[in-house]
Amino acid sequence: KFQFTFSVTSHRDCIHQDQVARTKPKMSVDPSHYLPAANGGKPPLLKLQYIEARPELNGQFGQAVSYSADRYVVALLDATTAAAAAQAGGGGGGGGNVQPTFLKLKPENLKEAGTIDQLKFGAKLCVASAKAYIASPSM
Repeated sequence: KFQFTFSVTSHRDCIHQDQVARTKPKMSVDPSHYLPAANGGKPPLLKLQYIEARPELNGQFGQAVSYSADRYVVALLDATTAAAAAQAGGGGGGGGNVQPTFLKLKPENLKEAGTIDQLKFGAKLCVASAKAYIASPSM
């Protein structure tokens, strides 16, 4: 036996529901799940793309730290800065207070870095860390 259930909604109800949907404020949620909370506390490595205003940023990497007003706040990462931060925090001597550059980017300007991109970034980080370690006065 099949039992069909349906409801009849008046045209006026449909128009009202459409107007309510259009006037609801957009919620600041993490639409692409790039924030640490959506990934067990570990934000994914993101690759920047399709940035027309500053095309030199395309292909660089970062990590999302927050989301609001349809934009992610992304900490821009490069191997040299990351190596300097590791040296400063790891007792390797020197480095000072290293702060990343923060950018506000649309979700379409970000994508999760693939395995090859992650390996390339990791290799650059290892090389930059080795150079920083060799150049440190404690060596």
